[in-house]
Amino acid sequence: MPYNYLLHHSESVDPELIEAIIDKIMNVTGFSAFTMIMILIILMVSVPLFIIMFYFTNFKRNN
Repeated sequence: MPYNYLLHHSESVDPELIEAIIDKIMNVTGFSAFTMIMILIILMVSVPLFIIMFYFTNFKRNN
C-alpha cells in the first residue's frame, strides 16, 4: 500500500507500523476498513444533527 501520502515531519510513515495498527484495529473491532469508515461517517453526520435537533426542540419549548 502506498503510504507516502501520510507524511509526518517530512518523512513517510513506517509501512510496517501502519499495517500493524490497521491489523490491530481490525482484530479488535472485527470490522473491515469500509465498515469502520461508514460507522465514522454516520457518527460524524449524526452528532451535529442531534445537537441541532436538540437546540430547536428546546428553543420551541422556551418561546
